[in-house]
Order: sequence, then C-alpha cells, then structure tokens
Amino acid sequence: MGMPRTGTTLVEQILASHSQVFAAGELQNFPLQLRRRIDRGPGPLDASAMARSALQPLAGLGQHYLDSTRPRTGHTPRFIDKLPLNFLYLGLIRKALP
Repeated sequence: MGMPRTGTTLVEQILASHSQVFAAGELQNFPLQLRRRIDRGPGPLDASAMARSALQPLAGLGQHYLDSTRPRTGHTPRFIDKLPLNFLYLGLIRKALP
C-alpha cells in the first residue's frame, strides 16, 4: 500500500525482479469487481456504496478479482497492483483475499 510519490514504483520494480512476481502497475480491477458485486455503475464509490458493500457476502469477490487480472498478469504466482486508491478498500481486500 502506498500513496503517490512515495517510492511505490521503485519498490514495485525491486519486488518484480523476482521471477515469481509480476509488476502489473495500477489496476482498476478491484474497484470494478466491487462495483459489480454491489450493482453500482461508474462513478466514485461513496460512503453509502461502501456501507452497502460491507453488507454483501464477499465469497467469490477475491477470486473474481484474481481472475480479472490474469489476462494482464499471466499466471505468475504473485503480482503487484499498486493502485493508490486501493487504500480505500483495504478492509474489503483483506477479507476477499485472506
């Protein structure tokens, strides 16, 4: 997790030098999968949308996220998604990807 201009690109490059890690950059996949899960169209996920997402079962959200990244990340065991706004979803990410 990192905010813009804090060295996340350097850390990503260092980690991606390992053969089992892919540097995927800033992926929009998690927010997109979350929007689909709560039946929300484009636009920001505001407080009411996030509250609704907390009421939804998270079973499958993590797998849908991983599946949606595979066209870009291939089948490397690990990849880096350094989208800065992922900090907003950290609690949901933790539950969806145990």
